[in-house]
Amino acid sequence: MATARFWQSDNELIKQADGSLLMRSRQNLRPYKTRLGDYLRVWAGAAPERTFLAARETNGQWLKISYAETLRSVEQLAAGLLALNPNPQRPLLLLSENSIPFALLQLAALHIGLPVAPVAPAYALQSSDFNRLKNIVALLTPELVFVSDIVPFRTALKALAPVLKGHPYTVLTAANSAVWPGALAFEQLAEADDNKAVYQAYHKVSPGTVAKILHTAGATGPPKGVINTQGMLCAQQQALLQMWPFLVARPPVLVDGLPWHDTFGGNHNFNLVLRHGGTLYIDSGKPVPGQFEQTISNLQEIAPTLYCHEPAGFAVLTTALEQDRILAEHFFFDLDLLFCVAATLPAELARRLERLAHDIRGTPLPVVTGWGTTETAAPVTVTPANASFELQQDSNVPLDSSQPPGWLGVPLSGAELKLVPLAERSGSARQSAGRDTLTNFDSNEKDGPLFELRVRGPQVFPGYWQQFKESLQAFDDDGFFRTGDGGRLLNPADPNAGIVFGGRLAEHFKLNNGLWVHTGALRADLISACAPFLQDVI
Repeated sequence: MATARFWQSDNELIKQADGSLLMRSRQNLRPYKTRLGDYLRVWAGAAPERTFLAARETNGQWLKISYAETLRSVEQLAAGLLALNPNPQRPLLLLSENSIPFALLQLAALHIGLPVAPVAPAYALQSSDFNRLKNIVALLTPELVFVSDIVPFRTALKALAPVLKGHPYTVLTAANSAVWPGALAFEQLAEADDNKAVYQAYHKVSPGTVAKILHTAGATGPPKGVINTQGMLCAQQQALLQMWPFLVARPPVLVDGLPWHDTFGGNHNFNLVLRHGGTLYIDSGKPVPGQFEQTISNLQEIAPTLYCHEPAGFAVLTTALEQDRILAEHFFFDLDLLFCVAATLPAELARRLERLAHDIRGTPLPVVTGWGTTETAAPVTVTPANASFELQQDSNVPLDSSQPPGWLGVPLSGAELKLVPLAERSGSARQSAGRDTLTNFDSNEKDGPLFELRVRGPQVFPGYWQQFKESLQAFDDDGFFRTGDGGRLLNPADPNAGIVFGGRLAEHFKLNNGLWVHTGALRADLISACAPFLQDVI
């Protein structure tokens, strides 16, 4: 088992004249490639036979594709796309579950500078009115629409026809093309062969070229299309490498099912594997009753070196590992890191994982989390597994998960956090309850003042697709993205302690007695206090 090595946090906290604070790493972002296609070309040359992607076939066997095969398919598909004379102002809509055809088509589009827009297939498969899908399509007016299989998506495609009236489009599919008149089969697209055109298009791709348009959840309004540039996505991977230097020691192996229409699955996980020449086993299992068995089956066969999931996924997995010693031994055998995405991991669940890992391995295993948004290409902060962890590598002492609920960690290299004080929200329902969960805090508040979190850096998006007013409103005068999240300093005297999540500011509310209820912190505390009986609180 390889020994993981982690960067030790070295941050600075600067107070500005307007009262805001700047938190950033003293380690600058090192030079990096600025096209995702560069990494594919590198590994197709350096490790041509290594498996890049693997997915289960209907017979249960793994269908694998190597880096050399991937590059060959990508260039063929790119030629096919160019033959259709695509308009980069009309992105390629990807409406599919994670799959090898999805990955190849996306990489082909990125290879020639054609933006892609992965969209949650649930908008097509679990909706009766398709309103969310219609809103997205009306904004994008895609010229090409990819579905993995015409049959399950046929009703949704019919619903989109009126929305795209006056905007000619072609449906691409990997299965049952005959069911939809005019649909272009995946194999037909790959028949094109114009290496010169592909070469020319590839070398026009720049750091500012739009790579993806990912959509916000739209919980408080219509989804917004978040522009992800090539340079933005590459900067994110360089920042992660500097936080986790162990990634260069060996190619990472992931067993992962986080959706590619989401920034963590599609940017963090997929691009991390591509950046480091690793292997991604596509997991179709889900952490719900009756659907997690596939994940267990995959993990019984494949030992990952890095495992990422949401809190709900870790909750189900931890229970399975506690009940199956053989599975646990296989799962923890080769791991460098466990990373909880999308939300912080409840402290009790983190303790269970760490104790189980230590029991199996005899040495500690870091369990980390992070914070980011669709607009930041996944995490811009990560909880550090630094020198204190490495000192325990050869010890028999388990890691102590005494992390405060909602700990978000410290900024990645290149990312600057601006903490804007919210003095008018100085009260707290938690304060009135007499709780004192943080120590070493020189403040009139037991949890410290609440700040609005803003972020700037090469990982941050330039704006929303075709939404100019919303784009202007998203940034302050210094170019910091207004995330809408709140946070607190864990320890103002120690910038390396990082920040603690304070919830979505729009969700906070004031009681009749004038005290503000900070829902994010309250939620994290409630889950932690009720563990293991509660997994989530709404």
